[in-house]
Amino acid sequence: MGANQTLKEVQQCALEKAMEEALNRAGIPLEVNSSTQMQQSEGGNGYTEAFSKVIQTRYKGGITEVQDLEEPKSKINEFKIMEIERCIRASVVQYKTDPDPAFTHDVKGILPAYPYQTSLSFRVQSPGSYMLAYYLEGDSAFCFYPNEAERQDLLESDAEHLFPSHKSQREYVVENTQPKAVKSVMLMFFKKPMPTPPVNLRQDLQRWLDGIEPSERQVFNFPIILDSRK
Repeated sequence: MGANQTLKEVQQCALEKAMEEALNRAGIPLEVNSSTQMQQSEGGNGYTEAFSKVIQTRYKGGITEVQDLEEPKSKINEFKIMEIERCIRASVVQYKTDPDPAFTHDVKGILPAYPYQTSLSFRVQSPGSYMLAYYLEGDSAFCFYPNEAERQDLLESDAEHLFPSHKSQREYVVENTQPKAVKSVMLMFFKKPMPTPPVNLRQDLQRWLDGIEPSERQVFNFPIILDSRK
């Protein structure tokens, strides 16, 4: 626990480490992908080249349920730093498929920063899919699509889809009710119609999502900043 961290933040970090250990103990393979990019610029009498290597890792499985077996434990170590320990029981699934490279979407219009209270709008180009859309703020997850004015219809591949639609006369209003909380817009696309899960917490939404094969979904998570002043 560092000087700039809250107890809640460190307990969440301990939970994430415990879930990682659960995946390791269940024998879920860890897939490592690397890519190298080259950037070239011209200046003066020559060229400058820069290489960067990006390494991404992901488990070929997920955790669909987590239960604390006891209360988190804390202690002060020899360096006078607080340590948090969590013991959990986790339900682990190993995926049978990989992400489908043909099932890709193009999302435009979600900005990195907005006023304190604002209306969201964005466009989606889809290969043919069904969407769920969430606003995440701190631990909370709010589903804003589908809603009472917009059904979860098939997003056909021969059109660009605007959200909210002009026909619905709907607004997606978000507000900075938790100034210090991390915020993002999560868009989830599926090959089949997907009922809205009965969850309202970020971690429960993630557990539900982890239970779906990667070949059946594509997920975008756009971090956003809302102004702290009205």
